[in-house]
Amino acid sequence: LREIYNYLVNKITGQEKLIKEFERRTETSKPTNRQETSGRKTYADVVCPEQKRGKDFEQFNITIKAKDKQTPEHLKQVIKSKMNPTEMKVGVSTFKSLKNGNLMIQAGSRNDMEVICRNINEKCGKEMEAKGSKLWNPRMIVYRIPEEAQEENIKDSILAQNSELNIQDTYLDTKFIFLDKKGNKNLVIEVNPATRKKILGRKLKIGWNTCNNDDYIKVPRCYKCNKFNHRAKDCTGEITCARCADNHYTRECPASNQQLRCSNCINYNKYNTHSPLDENHSSLDKECGCLKTMIKKHIQNINYDDA
Repeated sequence: LREIYNYLVNKITGQEKLIKEFERRTETSKPTNRQETSGRKTYADVVCPEQKRGKDFEQFNITIKAKDKQTPEHLKQVIKSKMNPTEMKVGVSTFKSLKNGNLMIQAGSRNDMEVICRNINEKCGKEMEAKGSKLWNPRMIVYRIPEEAQEENIKDSILAQNSELNIQDTYLDTKFIFLDKKGNKNLVIEVNPATRKKILGRKLKIGWNTCNNDDYIKVPRCYKCNKFNHRAKDCTGEITCARCADNHYTRECPASNQQLRCSNCINYNKYNTHSPLDENHSSLDKECGCLKTMIKKHIQNINYDDA
């Protein structure tokens, strides 16, 4: 047993050295902020490639709400009795009930979505209301803005000092400023697709600084139940540890508990047994399969190209 133990320890040690060497080489091969490369990929490109962020990968969702207290099953029956996708010449990939009592239809194209919405509101408007999804404007992060920069005047500085980019007449709105872990001051702005194309990968002059920028992709998440698309103050779920998936706060997780388990991946695997995800990680892990999926869905709903 001692020989086997020593053999395994040596093998693990060797593998750890190889992993650290690989990580070191990977880090040294990454371009720094000062390195300008024409083929530099944005964060959105890495997470969700351009060919998948285009119109073929876009989702066209329709949310249907009851005007009174009709059940989702009743709404479905009404829609099916008054509308025929074949006659409307539209494609429907999903037609399902949601947990909040609404219905959701996923159309094949933006035109199909508009046709379905219009028909539901015209033929079933007394009992329900249909709304199609709208794409969000892109958000971008501007790194290391001047310490003295203030949210109320930084937009004027960007427009005045970067006339060569011709963004004076395009949409640009400052959202918030935050400090990163290193204490650097960063700015998040909201732009339209035209503005994004003009400034992405270009240095912005702000005060006495020249600042890099990139796409800002942030999926809202709850630090009470660790699920996505809501905040802890609005959470109605159970308290869930981000480390072990048990019902206690993460800060109260026993130090002796070394087994990491992701509550999101555990829940996903309950309904997707054919392609299970790895569960042995914290739900805060950036490599979490559920987190990557949510980021991709988030990117699908951003208007990167209004052409």
